[in-house]
Amino acid sequence: MARIFGVNIPRRLNRKLVVVLVVLLLIIVFFQLTGNSLDDDEEWYKHPNIYFKELTCEHDDFTIKLFDELTKKLGRMFEELGISYFLCYGSLWGALKFQRTLPWDRNIDICVIYHQIATVDEQKLYSAFKQAGLNYYYNSRRGKYIVNYKTVSAEITVFEKIGNHVERIGWEKRLFPHLYLNFQNFPYQLVDKDLPRIKFNNLDVPVPHQEFEIQKYLYPENWWKEVKPKGCL
Repeated sequence: MARIFGVNIPRRLNRKLVVVLVVLLLIIVFFQLTGNSLDDDEEWYKHPNIYFKELTCEHDDFTIKLFDELTKKLGRMFEELGISYFLCYGSLWGALKFQRTLPWDRNIDICVIYHQIATVDEQKLYSAFKQAGLNYYYNSRRGKYIVNYKTVSAEITVFEKIGNHVERIGWEKRLFPHLYLNFQNFPYQLVDKDLPRIKFNNLDVPVPHQEFEIQKYLYPENWWKEVKPKGCL
């Protein structure tokens, strides 16, 4: 006999109960992870009041200036490290439509390819961020660097080349590949060699080939629309 919560439980049932509890715990963890999966990166568009005290639909001059500075710092850092980079996600929309960060966007989106950034020693990368006056941490779940500069930020998302296309990295993608099957991957040729540059935050920044083409893979359901956060319509 074993006592659980003051109740005598036969040992045979006790083992079964432990197994059931473990299975239930794993199920809860699974749904917590998938419920807060990659799609939640865009949840703030639908419910910005949950994520931010005050919704910004148009950046003030000071914030625009900080985005300019952060863009220059990141661009200089990547070039000194010999890492190719390119605008992606919301920042690519901003560059193609406004030549700057989207008026309602909360950060700068930059993408890099894993086999390039992996050649840089972690200590060297840390020193580069520090020298640029940037704080950062690596989100291993989603395979991205979160960079903070004063009151603005950037996300550096890492993709790995697999055959003729690239995919997101991160342990979430390894555990739940079905979350990434229909998006978060695109042909490698879109970001391979001699990337064009366009104006973004007062700097000429690399972008993928064929302008909007990459967005068809990253936003397959609405790439042709201008989607604003709820409250900025």
